[in-house]
Amino acid sequence: MVPGQGKTLKKNIGEISGNTNQQGEGQTAAGVFYAEMEEKEAVYGSEISYEISRQTDSSYKQVIPLSAVRKDSDGTFCLVAEEEKTVLGNEYRAKRVAVTVVEKDSTSAAITSSLGQEDKIITGSSKDIAPEDKVRLEE
Repeated sequence: MVPGQGKTLKKNIGEISGNTNQQGEGQTAAGVFYAEMEEKEAVYGSEISYEISRQTDSSYKQVIPLSAVRKDSDGTFCLVAEEEKTVLGNEYRAKRVAVTVVEKDSTSAAITSSLGQEDKIITGSSKDIAPEDKVRLEE
């Protein structure tokens, strides 16, 4: 928004000088960014407010809560609750499913995996869970 003019300008950033870092919670940029503006769109030295949004080239088919993504020495994975029939009735066991994280933010992860739409992804628990542990679904 350009103050005093009540205008909102949409511009593409042409260049960022400074540091861009990939950190645990996402990507951060620090430094100066440059966007081409037409003459008289803003006066040199004016204060402006801005918003930066990132567009991706594609939407993701699989997005899961970041809390479901786990990592160990064998790689990145998530756990799903798989139903099995027993003499005492139906029980659920935690099953390991390998995932590849394509992109993530502070709450979600875009992944590629063999997960199906009906899989019950484990996003949290009251105690540590390992593959093949018995689990109980929250009602």
